[in-house]
Amino acid sequence: EDFLPPNHPLNLDEMLQNPFDYELPFGHPDLNEMMNITELDMPKIPVYFDHPDVITSFTAARALPPGHVSVTDLFEDYLPSDHPLNLDEMLQNPSEYELPLGHPDFADMMDVRHLETPSIAVYFDHPNATESFIAGRALPSGHVSVTEMFEDYLPPDHPLNLDEMMQNPTDYELPLGHPDFSTMMKVEELDLPMIAVYFDHPNVTESFKAGRPLPPGHVSVTDMLEEYLPPGHPLNLDGMLQNPSKYQLPLGHPDFADMIVLKTLKEISIPVYFHHPNVTTSFKAGRPLPPGHVSVTDMLDDFLPPNHPLNLNEMLQNPTEYVLPLGHPDFAEMMTIETLNLPSISVYFNHPNATESFVAGHALPPGHVSVTDRLEDFLPPNHPWNLDKMLQNPSDYKLPLGHPDFSSMMKEENLRLPKISVYFHHPNATESFISGRALPPGHMSVTDMLDDFLPPN
Repeated sequence: EDFLPPNHPLNLDEMLQNPFDYELPFGHPDLNEMMNITELDMPKIPVYFDHPDVITSFTAARALPPGHVSVTDLFEDYLPSDHPLNLDEMLQNPSEYELPLGHPDFADMMDVRHLETPSIAVYFDHPNATESFIAGRALPSGHVSVTEMFEDYLPPDHPLNLDEMMQNPTDYELPLGHPDFSTMMKVEELDLPMIAVYFDHPNVTESFKAGRPLPPGHVSVTDMLEEYLPPGHPLNLDGMLQNPSKYQLPLGHPDFADMIVLKTLKEISIPVYFHHPNVTTSFKAGRPLPPGHVSVTDMLDDFLPPNHPLNLNEMLQNPTEYVLPLGHPDFAEMMTIETLNLPSISVYFNHPNATESFVAGHALPPGHVSVTDRLEDFLPPNHPWNLDKMLQNPSDYKLPLGHPDFSSMMKEENLRLPKISVYFHHPNATESFISGRALPPGHMSVTDMLDDFLPPN
């Protein structure tokens, strides 16, 4: 009443008790602006992760469980004036009450206590415990006691019969917000072996998954790996690898490739010439080793890994009967191309490009000097000797891949060019010739002027 303007009705209580009988005049101040909401001193009640959300429970009419501590006692010091004091009775009978609009969220009054999380050492082959529990997979017989491992870390009122719960997971349900079991586990790093193998050793993980058994006579895998296996790992590795279709690798099993180190073979460097074909390409294409080829077995037997077939000549003579294993070194890496001593033959500007002429099928012109005589001292071993016949019949032959360009064997001779005096009105002879304009009558003899400067032929 001390704040009302003159002539304002004084019967405010009556107006607010009968609001439909009155109307606020235009421009009336908002009543909310005359109010100051007092911030409540909110409590922070310690709870654990497994405590349900109170508003959700209250709204869903889920009653306070029997034996719960008195909520009235916890909150009576924090309630605003006129708040009902029978909190326990309200929470035990939530369907009979309704939260007023704007009521603080109970979650804001709670302080979730973080449990001390254990760190239990397990190996890669341990399944995800949360997934197993939810899927209803029971704790295997003989498993160490989960109760004993976790009893020091459980919140108050947590069931203590962990072993019974995990042996009968379908009878229980994890509460919302329960920590993932995997956060309580630490995967122990295994001391992985490093077993030396050669390039021809197959990928063991791929072979196992594809059901390819360990070949007869293979060294004992059990003997090689038994010192590296985690506790509880099956010891019959040889039996497992000989019958891979009966077993399955557990999720997270290390890749066998991580336990294997490739041995480096002794480097080979066999000299060949440019015309030697690519051996890998020839082998894969089924082209056999030509008759009379030097023995590949003799050349390579000191460089082969253990258990590599020794009948290299027979394999290369019958390539369609064999397959190169994945990862086999490229034969080209074992060869060194010998550098030829190329000739340098003098020719003049008017000599055609010999490689282009040969590829295009243009024959060596009659009367050309003997190419065989010119090049016989420079040919690599086993090169055909009938060069003249080949160049006279180019369409009957094909240059091998990598053959040197003929132009690299030629050196263009510099001609001795004349200097003929003419006057300013002499036309450009090249342009006149190309455009078909003839030498004018009476012009002096060009033959006499240039015959000392022409190249042979």
